[in-house]
Amino acid sequence: MRQILRPLPKMGSLSPNCNLQTRMGNKKIKLIWDFRGPEARSVAMHYQAHLQEYLATETAASPKSTGQKDLSSTHSIAFMIVEESQLARIRDALQPHRGERYEE
Repeated sequence: MRQILRPLPKMGSLSPNCNLQTRMGNKKIKLIWDFRGPEARSVAMHYQAHLQEYLATETAASPKSTGQKDLSSTHSIAFMIVEESQLARIRDALQPHRGERYEE
């Protein structure tokens, strides 16, 4: 069963005594962008290429942590798997449509 994540609070709203790394651990999150319509597959593939470019320039994560999946003939997703400790920064920069916990 998938667990949908609620948005994290902005960094400024955390208690100054809160250690974000301790609170969040090293879990992985799958950030998802949904595309619908007759061109959903090609748009998702194109968006995945941009996600790989972002990872190559902005983070130390592997480009293999992105992907594209067809959910139906008119619904495709592009996704990126990130460490939970990087979630707030990447989420704010790329604004995914949704996210879920990722287990290998």
